[in-house]
Amino acid sequence: RSLLPQKRPDACLGGAETLDQLALEAVMAKLADSTRRVYASGWKQWVLYNSGSRAPLFLDGEERSARQEDEQRLIRFVVFLHQVMKRSVGGIRQRLSAIRYAHISSGFPDPLVGRPRLWAAIAGLQRWEGAPTRKLPVTPSMLRWLIQHLDAGGFSAIIKGALLTGWFFMMRASELLPQVDGTDPLNRALRPADVAFYREGKSCQIG
Repeated sequence: RSLLPQKRPDACLGGAETLDQLALEAVMAKLADSTRRVYASGWKQWVLYNSGSRAPLFLDGEERSARQEDEQRLIRFVVFLHQVMKRSVGGIRQRLSAIRYAHISSGFPDPLVGRPRLWAAIAGLQRWEGAPTRKLPVTPSMLRWLIQHLDAGGFSAIIKGALLTGWFFMMRASELLPQVDGTDPLNRALRPADVAFYREGKSCQIG
């Protein structure tokens, strides 16, 4: 089952199914496009994980035993992601958020509320991971070294321009580089059409 509505329906059709689809889209519109893609991927993993057992995707048990089983299923899922799929605790939290939002957008209660054993398991996995390794920033000397060792002209000039743009404007990778599958929204990554060149205060063409 997809977490994302595929197409905005025509509200003029007025049927209950159309209105329900619009209602779902309104709920999903709260999320940024990038978050929607992350949540869609997380929900897909939950669906695939449960496909073998044919267990229900939505955790809505009301009796004590049913709630315990729902929590145990979530714990098994996070342990599977961490120990088998080698996902980080941060990535596991994203997948739990995806499951939570899928429940809420479909009219089910929040499946993560009242799950002390689940959060204890998450804390335990975090202790197993230890302190995260911090990434070191690129220094000016590193940037100078890269520029000096790139060939002059041609494609290297484009690489130099990208490096300098990303460094001086402190851009995130998703803002500077496109996704390999081409799913970037047009207002996210930097495009050639977004760049203008000026010489002596006047617009000019390069190349």
